[in-house]
Amino acid sequence: MSAAETLKPAGPKGPVWLRFIAAVSQRANLTAAYVAVTLVVLMTGLILLEIGLRAFSLSTHVTDSWVAYAVAAVTFLSMPWVLEQGSMLRVSVLVARLPAVARKIAEFFGIVLSLAAVLFVLSYQWETVGKLIRRGTLSGDYVPVPLWIPALVFLIGLILLALQLLVMLLRLLVLSESSETRLSL
Repeated sequence: MSAAETLKPAGPKGPVWLRFIAAVSQRANLTAAYVAVTLVVLMTGLILLEIGLRAFSLSTHVTDSWVAYAVAAVTFLSMPWVLEQGSMLRVSVLVARLPAVARKIAEFFGIVLSLAAVLFVLSYQWETVGKLIRRGTLSGDYVPVPLWIPALVFLIGLILLALQLLVMLLRLLVLSESSETRLSL
């Protein structure tokens, strides 16, 4: 193999349908991550505003609750992207000692169990969002917030996380591509 061949970027891997699903997941995860970063900037601005106002014995009266909603949103919107990038911590003390085939089996069960857990929570969150919309439930804050908004952001994060786990599972099954090189402890 020549030096030019080794420097050549690898072509797209896998069937077209898998590349499409992975691309949709990747774009959605990146968009959600940008929204999360924007929320962090807005949270910081709101906290600084609150600090400035308190110097004059004033307050926005919404900082606590809005920052709490934003922290939850940042957590759930960034999770799929973090998982996709391989930045989620993995404790692989036992798995690292397994032979390659056993490692892939362990990874398969890990992904399947994670996906099942996310889908379980997602199903309940779906119902919760529906109830909150039907009932028109508002927060008890100084500025009432329709509670379906933060609940919907949580649901979107769970959907994106489930999609990313599905992509990982399909890559493992179709391409035998493992994520064992990801960041681990």
